[in-house]
Amino acid sequence: MAERRLEIPADAVVVGCRLRFQKRSAKDIQRDVKARLKQKNLTQPLALASAGAIWKDPSGASAARLIEKAGLRGKRVGSAEISAKHPNYIINRGGARAVDILALMELTRERVRRTSTSRSRRTSGSWASSSGRRG
Repeated sequence: MAERRLEIPADAVVVGCRLRFQKRSAKDIQRDVKARLKQKNLTQPLALASAGAIWKDPSGASAARLIEKAGLRGKRVGSAEISAKHPNYIINRGGARAVDILALMELTRERVRRTSTSRSRRTSGSWASSSGRRG
């Protein structure tokens, strides 16, 4: 499966699109879904609570590889942990607080900055800061 990307200007508004589908049997579709889920289970921490992938892949690089290169695989702050299975996921080991997650995100940003020329950027959304503000 190819990476899903849509390159449009940041201020653009999409008002329509055309989609082209291929007719396939239900059996073929089910086989593909099973194969994709199997692959995801092997490579992503799906059994644990997480916010999904935290960082965007920088151009020509993998956020997970940069985090691993920075030595952060399995790093914990409180009950929040950078996944050992896929370092671009921060997982909740039970009782993780927003400040724990934010601390890991800041640590990741700093370490990746020191060990790489790439800059890490969050995938989407905003996290509450320790003071309760959004940002």
